[in-house]
Amino acid sequence: MLPERRRQSLLYPFSSLEEHLSSQVNQEEFKIFDPSLEELRQAETLFTPSSKHNIDYSNSAVRIDHVPVLKQPEVCFMGRSNVGKSSLIRALFSLAPEVDVRVSKTPGHTKKLNFFTVGKAFTLVDMPGYGHNAPRDFVEMVEPYLQERQNLVRTFLLVDGGAGLQKADLVAVEMCEEFNLPYVLVVTKIDRTRQGALLALALQLRDFIKNQTSTCFPQPFLVRSCLVPRDTFNDILGLVMSTTLTIMLAMVMFSMGCTVEAKKLWMHIRRPWGIIIGFLCQFGIMPFSAFALSLIFDVLPVQAIVIIIMGCCPGGSSSNVFCYWLDGDMDLSISMTACSSILALGMMPLCLVIYTSTWVSGDTIKIPYDSIGITLVGLLVPIGLGMLVKHKWPKAAKKILKVGSVVGIILIIVIAVVGGVLYKSSWVIAPSLWIIGTIYPFVGFGLGFLLARIVGQPWYRCRTIALETGMQNAQLASTIVQLSFTPAELELMFAFPLIYSIFQLVVAGIAIGLHQAIKRCRGGTSSKEDEEARQRAVEDQDKQSYALDNGGFHSDENGNTENKNKDLEILDLSISNISNIENFAFIGLYKLKELNLCGNKLSYIYQHAFSGLYGLMVLDLQENPIIHIEPESFGHLINLCSLLLGDLNFPPDVPLIRLHFSDMFGIIPYNLSNVFISSGLRPMQLVIGNNATLEQGLNFHIKGKYVTVEDCNSSLLTSVVTLKINAAYTKCGNEFIGKYVRSVVNLEFESMFSDNIGDLVVINQLVHLQTLKLENIDLTKQPNLAIMFRNLTKLKTLMLANCRMFFLDGSLTKDLKALTGLVLMPKDNINIFQNLVEHLTSLKYLQFRGLGLYCNCDNAWLVSWVKDNRKVQVAMFSPFMKELQCLTDNGIDHLNFVDYSKNCSFDVEFVFFASTSAFLCIFIIVVLSYKFTGQYIAPVYHIASGWFREALRVTSKHQYRYDVFVSYSSKDEHWVIEELLPNLERRGPPFLRLCLHSRDFQLGQDIVENITDSIYASRRTLCLVSRNYLGSNWCSLEMQLATYRLQVEHRDILIMLFLEVIPSRLLSSHHRLARLVKTRTYLDWPQDPEMHEAFWDRLWCKLSSNTTN
Repeated sequence: MLPERRRQSLLYPFSSLEEHLSSQVNQEEFKIFDPSLEELRQAETLFTPSSKHNIDYSNSAVRIDHVPVLKQPEVCFMGRSNVGKSSLIRALFSLAPEVDVRVSKTPGHTKKLNFFTVGKAFTLVDMPGYGHNAPRDFVEMVEPYLQERQNLVRTFLLVDGGAGLQKADLVAVEMCEEFNLPYVLVVTKIDRTRQGALLALALQLRDFIKNQTSTCFPQPFLVRSCLVPRDTFNDILGLVMSTTLTIMLAMVMFSMGCTVEAKKLWMHIRRPWGIIIGFLCQFGIMPFSAFALSLIFDVLPVQAIVIIIMGCCPGGSSSNVFCYWLDGDMDLSISMTACSSILALGMMPLCLVIYTSTWVSGDTIKIPYDSIGITLVGLLVPIGLGMLVKHKWPKAAKKILKVGSVVGIILIIVIAVVGGVLYKSSWVIAPSLWIIGTIYPFVGFGLGFLLARIVGQPWYRCRTIALETGMQNAQLASTIVQLSFTPAELELMFAFPLIYSIFQLVVAGIAIGLHQAIKRCRGGTSSKEDEEARQRAVEDQDKQSYALDNGGFHSDENGNTENKNKDLEILDLSISNISNIENFAFIGLYKLKELNLCGNKLSYIYQHAFSGLYGLMVLDLQENPIIHIEPESFGHLINLCSLLLGDLNFPPDVPLIRLHFSDMFGIIPYNLSNVFISSGLRPMQLVIGNNATLEQGLNFHIKGKYVTVEDCNSSLLTSVVTLKINAAYTKCGNEFIGKYVRSVVNLEFESMFSDNIGDLVVINQLVHLQTLKLENIDLTKQPNLAIMFRNLTKLKTLMLANCRMFFLDGSLTKDLKALTGLVLMPKDNINIFQNLVEHLTSLKYLQFRGLGLYCNCDNAWLVSWVKDNRKVQVAMFSPFMKELQCLTDNGIDHLNFVDYSKNCSFDVEFVFFASTSAFLCIFIIVVLSYKFTGQYIAPVYHIASGWFREALRVTSKHQYRYDVFVSYSSKDEHWVIEELLPNLERRGPPFLRLCLHSRDFQLGQDIVENITDSIYASRRTLCLVSRNYLGSNWCSLEMQLATYRLQVEHRDILIMLFLEVIPSRLLSSHHRLARLVKTRTYLDWPQDPEMHEAFWDRLWCKLSSNTTN
């Protein structure tokens, strides 16, 4: 069994840094996932193979169509290359060593989708890394899998703890959000990350998840490196070689010291022109050149930083060896090396701040001052001994110099070879670093030589200054990057110091080769100018003398001494067994900002106990048995921001502790932002007092058996933004205090199931509320529970912990549109109706703990919703969903709720779906039918009704009411009255009966029905065609109905009479009439009056005939 501390360190790795968190940070947000020991054992069992629970590698795929078809749920691990996906998976399978999970330090080692089955529980998928060295077809491989894989239930997105969220990680987050995938952020390699940076990253991820994601689990998971045990052979070899090389280097520097004369060395220090030029080159040209090269080649930020670190390092001891072989000024070389190492203590931080601020904050890079000190000691001590040997034993010094100069060159080559072997894994880096490492030494040597020559230095000193400029201390640079960056970042940058050291040796070797070749051509001597310059330097030394200035510290001339604690800012006197503080005890501590007196035995607070603490911002008096507080005891604390007071323990004979808040101050501090007042287990009456106006919102925490508040209308309460109550009830008069804190944003109320709690419906007046936690409250006794959470449109987090409720439904959540997190921990069994989540459109996370339901089909929706919804992260603990029990109607038996819900087979949703689908299909058919046949519907209806009446007429042998239905335009009615009626109705026998719409239509009847009835009640239809007829819609309808009757009855029942000549172009737009004109005989009204009589005889004969032609 894991100890509690060990379990917390595994689940919450940075728990040791909780004390550094601001009080405003909700630490519970980092402990949402808090499994019990039993749950951890179950997880361990899940990853333990057995005969019935097989854990093994399943398959690999490079395309979505190669992915194996598996029924069980799948979880996948994705992240940047070398972030530790495969290592984490191998750690998960540590209890199944036969499972082959391949791990490599080389980025991009995983090239396929690798599937591992964990029994019948789920399948784990190891995905290729994106970013550096990712597979070319990464997008084609991964994106279809994430988008189309139906049984993918969770994605674990790994983020490097040292690098944080990178651009590639943000693209992966966008992909998960776009596909609506539930995913979890996992921060890896936290053991390689500084604790402060880890805490900052955790807070950054918390804000990122809360504000920029919708399907991400609200708590990031933190894991340590899961690598194979490191081979220590290189470490041992490195230690042995380092010790050996250090001793040999000391011997070489001892031999170099044999060339130095104390007088010449002192001359360079007294007249530091060469040192100043070297200083400008070392800390001016080199850092700027590094910065320029980084920008020109556009390298990664971490690579740019290592280049600049290399440029800011002082010269190394290798320059002294090469200076000897280049016949340089050894005295100047050694003095420049020593001075640059000393000045590096200040110049390196300055240069790094100036040039690296573009990519990284100044406090990220750690300067190893101990390494610089060791370098100085390793340089000065052997050289000092060599100078002593030269002074006392000149002949021996020459022999030592010959041996040491050769050994020095060999030693430098050995160091380069050993470094390349020990760090061979770091040689795989970007080509741009190889190019910069090649040309940067040439830049350093060339610019150093050029500047020295411009200011008039002799050639031998120019060579010396060039060497000191270009020869950087690569070992120091390697130490700095190892101290300042994570292993993941080191893999991108660590090889650069090695590359630079190799090429600086190459450049120096080329220079030595050229110099020695020129020297041989001249007969083995240096140039004449070099010899003359050396002689002038010796003469200048004999002519000049200098005195030292006293640079020590001087004591105060008056000999005054001041309080050593006057600058004290934080004073911690907690748990110090202090029982009394006298008046004016802290006089003189004017700069004190924080005073901690927690856990002492203070009982009386005197009026002037804290006098003089004008700058105090935090006063902690918790866990003190305070009996009495004198008025204005805190009146001197004008800058107080935080007051923690308790536990008040006024005399036992006083049944109710009465605390006057304003009297403690006199004038409440303007900056007061945090107040905690506790009466322990005793009741308290809190009197607010005057109307103080605060500069910022107040965090107010009240604790006691129960609390009553006076002066509730004080402006102090309107300034409260966070209110935390630990009491059975807290009332203002007879009402809950929440009514008077209208500006509150965060409210926590932990009661004790008190019956005197009051009506909490006033909570719905707190329209600014964003976080609400109610604990140990009997909500069944709240008469207005249905509207308690109304108007809370800004509420983001709601926690109901150990509260008694009968049911949860949509009436509670109607206005909670902005709610993103809901935590339910009911005390007893409840019913949860489906409309509870209908209004929660912004919900991202829902947690159930200790849930118990009634055996009711109204709760059955919960099982399928938890399983199928992909928008809300649902966490269920103690019990899990598969262990969830429900209480039967008898109140005694318990059943497995998942099994019970299967009996609720009536799927209301399916019924609604089927009925809705049927309605839509019918609706679409009706719309399409109307679209394409709408113009025929009315005529068909009237024709059908006409047929029906005609059938009745034939059956009953009923005669037609009219002989002729006359279809004409109202504008031609004068012709009908004057010509048609006299010649047809008055000619006979037999006399014809005509149907005219102006005379024979039934009054009040629908016009279309009148037309239809008249056409079918007439033996024939006579159409009087004219220009007016063609322009009438009613005439067109009459023609249409008559045409339909003609087509059906196949009798000669339609006669057309043209009253005037109508051009064919006008007839072409009336297709029915045009077709009839082409296929049937028609009459023209003769314009010659002499032909009228014959016309009427012919027409009358046709209309009076009962025989169909």
